[in-house]
Amino acid sequence: MRSWRLRSAWPPRADPAPAPEGCLVLGSGLLTERGVGGKASRLDRALLAGLPVPAGFVIPDGSASSDAQ
Repeated sequence: MRSWRLRSAWPPRADPAPAPEGCLVLGSGLLTERGVGGKASRLDRALLAGLPVPAGFVIPDGSASSDAQ
């Protein structure tokens, strides 16, 4: 069985994903307080806890897209 010390050092934490303005980055710790849904909020908390989570961001409801025409 592996030591918990080895698990905490691996995998290395990735830099946050680049996110467009108005979006929330996974791992920022802001998703729950901003009222984002359960799945995204759990991914945010998992990343903060050191679990492997793909880099990403969330577009909150009501956010205007910068690509809107």
